[in-house]
Amino acid sequence: SYFISYLSIVLLSCSLIGLFLCYLSVHDLREANENSMTHKMDLVLKDMENQYAIFEEISSNLYIKPVYRLSYIKRNKYYEMDLLEDFARYVNRSSISDTYFMFYRDDPQLFLCTGYSSNYASYFSGRLGVSDSEALYQTINEADTAEIQILPDLDQVLFIFPVHTNFPSQSQDMTICFVATVQSLLSRIRDVSGGIDGSVSLYYSGTLLASESPQGDRALKDTPLEMTAQKT
Repeated sequence: SYFISYLSIVLLSCSLIGLFLCYLSVHDLREANENSMTHKMDLVLKDMENQYAIFEEISSNLYIKPVYRLSYIKRNKYYEMDLLEDFARYVNRSSISDTYFMFYRDDPQLFLCTGYSSNYASYFSGRLGVSDSEALYQTINEADTAEIQILPDLDQVLFIFPVHTNFPSQSQDMTICFVATVQSLLSRIRDVSGGIDGSVSLYYSGTLLASESPQGDRALKDTPLEMTAQKT
């Protein structure tokens, strides 16, 4: 009985030690997973900030180039080709948007990244699938600072950048818009992070940009750019 009692104590001690080590292993594993998730989310947020910076850089380039002077292209219709040729050069700069357009304030003509121009009503309805082209045009046309416009029914996001120029001979305003799809945003998140365990939601200043969850994630913080991941 002494042997059995001793054996039981030893076995019980070993079991407790085993449970303690198991707890440590699970705790360490959970902590490692959380650290990995945090690192991946930081990578994604930095990448999204870089994408936004690319849009800002392109917009700034339009500000300084003489080819975008309205007085220049109004001289001769042929000069529009110079603008379109230069405008198309930015098509591969961003990893989340390969579609963009620009126009001068109150002008219905859009200059497209494809090297063509179009009336806004035809482009918005035919290319973007917008049902109320006039309302969208007015929203973009009246934008005074950079903003993001969500087209939820179309799974598209517009990054809007007004450009205010003041050339010696003429003041003019133009607006450039970059079109990103929800799928392109989510694909970029997966590519940059290497894969995230759970459904992903991306917000900008509390506005949902893209989500793998139908409802999105409501647990937001007051930060300019935030990504949340919820385990499924």
